Amino acid sequence: MATRTALSSYEMYWYPWDDTKKESWVRDMPKKPYVINLEHNPMTTYRYRMHQEDLAKQFGRWYRIEHGGKKTVCL
Repeated sequence: MATRTALSSYEMYWYPWDDTKKESWVRDMPKKPYVINLEHNPMTTYRYRMHQEDLAKQFGRWYRIEHGGKKTVCL
């Protein structure tokens, strides 16, 4: 997921747990069943390196699809 950064003048986005820069990770990604990553991603509407704002919009669509079109409010 792409997140806007204010820490760099050279890069507009920061990618937490960037799979192309594993050598710079401070620690490995946790291996827990609730951790969502590229290998374990139930969201069918997610695109690789999607912007955080777009992910928030797509989450509602994915949730509706997964739960049979029922109306709900996510806070």
